[in-house]
Amino acid sequence: MQIPSEKFYISLDSLSEERQMLHCIRFFRLVPGKRVVCQAIWHGHEVIAKLYYGPRSARRNWKKEVEGLEAFQKHGIRAPSILHSGTAEDGTIFVVLLQSVSAAQSLEEVWSSCLDDTDKVAFLTDVVTILAQHHDAGLVQDDLHLQNFLSSEGKIYTLDGGSVRIQNRPLKMRRSLANLGLLFAQLYPENDRLIQPVFSSYMKQRGWQASSSEEVQLRSSVLFFRRKRIKKYLKKIFRQCTEFVCEQNFWSYSVYRRTLACPELNKIIVSPDTSLSFPDTKMLKKGKSSTVWLTSAGSHKLVIKRYNIKGIFHALKRSVRRSRAAISWESAHILQSHGIMTARPIAMIEKRFGLLRRHAWFISEYLEGRDANHLFSDGKLSFDEKSPEVHQIVKLFEQLRDYKISHGDMKATNIFFTSTDTALIDLDSLKQYHSQFFFKRLHRRDVSRFIKNWENVPAIHALFVRLMGKD
Repeated sequence: MQIPSEKFYISLDSLSEERQMLHCIRFFRLVPGKRVVCQAIWHGHEVIAKLYYGPRSARRNWKKEVEGLEAFQKHGIRAPSILHSGTAEDGTIFVVLLQSVSAAQSLEEVWSSCLDDTDKVAFLTDVVTILAQHHDAGLVQDDLHLQNFLSSEGKIYTLDGGSVRIQNRPLKMRRSLANLGLLFAQLYPENDRLIQPVFSSYMKQRGWQASSSEEVQLRSSVLFFRRKRIKKYLKKIFRQCTEFVCEQNFWSYSVYRRTLACPELNKIIVSPDTSLSFPDTKMLKKGKSSTVWLTSAGSHKLVIKRYNIKGIFHALKRSVRRSRAAISWESAHILQSHGIMTARPIAMIEKRFGLLRRHAWFISEYLEGRDANHLFSDGKLSFDEKSPEVHQIVKLFEQLRDYKISHGDMKATNIFFTSTDTALIDLDSLKQYHSQFFFKRLHRRDVSRFIKNWENVPAIHALFVRLMGKD
């Protein structure tokens, strides 16, 4: 099955003419070659449509979905009702149509609107209460994340029947904590401080006594699943999926954010340098190794970085290695996965000759603000006025240390202050390590390089030496 666009029609089998046509109008989720979940219109009513295709697994996945949803209904767990289940397009697609939930938000959207820890704990307590019901019923979601739930009028609906493993008895402690760890692994590590009160609520819901040893077991599960999730996600960012469009042929390879697709961005993807002639384009940097400019696509301001080829030998060396655009694209998603702010990655483009790489571009969203070099060189601001930014930088380095991430080029201009956070940019030398032994030396190098920025500003230099140490 080829998905032509977000809006398409399919014909349902064995139904009357007025109930036969299904009009899909918006993607919720796309797994290429396997399934589509979308908002759809079916004989005048809005529904949630789940379409399964592909020669090997379509029937099996469709059957699992139906069985999982029926299990939710059987055990009194709130889930959308099944309106229709069958095939489409002469048996080439398997379909489940679910009742649409009015005025609904995904739990991911609800989570994003939580303002403080009190809101977050209340929200997560509601989620683990639902999860406790699943576990009491012997149901385990192997693909547990907040997008698999909807909230409407204070009620939570469970959506994904296909990832449910059905047992005939309530889950035991070990399996329950592993599944709870999978839930927390979807959140940024900074939210791990909320585990204790939410864990206590879950244990109370199950009728168990919370203990420190079980909390340690839960935290261990969170770390395990978070590493696994990030590893899986970093593979997804280079292929077609719900979040990204990937286009590849003999001459080029590109991947870009689906929600930002528009005629202007499509034009840039095909030929990035054409944006240099756009009326609103502004050159930011014209160097030997890279050229950087500011432009726009639709309502979005974009920063485009072209990685230049310096000569024939440089071209030959770069042609068989990962492009710096691909490294920057992956690095931005590594930072985002750990809750570290960077310019939002929009696209990466490579011009190729078969498997050989030629020119490459990395596109990110423009950040409003100013870099550390400008801020700390501003004589109009007092030392006290710069204090919040100092502590934000120290926190940033602590995060990089905790997640074993080395930036590789800690110039002051690569730390950027927005109105809400501190961002790290220029990521083509960034790398995450698994070994503390190798990482430790590179982290010391990052700290030393950053402190070196302030050799001509003695007060700032002395402050960072005191707070971060001159390794």
